[in-house]
Amino acid sequence: MPNPTRIFQKSVLLECAHEGIGVKDMTFEQIEFICRGIDVIASTISALFADDLADGLTKYEDKMLVANPPPRLISFIVLAKCVHIDKKADECIYNLLEYCGRKPVIMAKSALGFIANQLQHALLWDTAHMVLQGYATSDAIEKVLMYSFITRCTSVGLFEHQDAAGLDMVRSIQSYLLFDLSDALTVQSLITERRESGQLRQKQVPESRCRSL
Repeated sequence: MPNPTRIFQKSVLLECAHEGIGVKDMTFEQIEFICRGIDVIASTISALFADDLADGLTKYEDKMLVANPPPRLISFIVLAKCVHIDKKADECIYNLLEYCGRKPVIMAKSALGFIANQLQHALLWDTAHMVLQGYATSDAIEKVLMYSFITRCTSVGLFEHQDAAGLDMVRSIQSYLLFDLSDALTVQSLITERRESGQLRQKQVPESRCRSL
């Protein structure tokens, strides 16, 4: 357990402004104008490179990293560093989050979407493909996700499970299965057509779950 005395001597700012690089830049400009002596600035942005955010800073460029998702949502938080990060800054936010009972992970290299959003959107990308191909309805796919390997991953990791299955089996399955996965390089029409027609789903009807696409 990190030493709480050392943690509480640090000044940490968690930035949760509306997503969008323009809004973030305006927020950071105000932070640098108003705030003094900050040891860490952690942004909760969902997908952009940490370095793109740090470009909007002059005084605190070496204190900037991404901590996504916001700590109030789930216990897991990924930390993505910008290239100029002060090593003490990422150690500080890691120790603070761990002390608060969260499960932080530090990325070795920043990437768009970090870890969780890359995995989540890769899954959404191919499930949308399955709906468009007529393989299954979105409700059927949701049921598969809710009662199969997604719940298993809370106790047995993805790599751990593949190791148990045997890499010979994994290689055999992937040798033919990968060719049937989506090769789309743009947002699936299942999403764009509904968005363009004004169907934003649960955002419009917050009292319902609106699971089905």
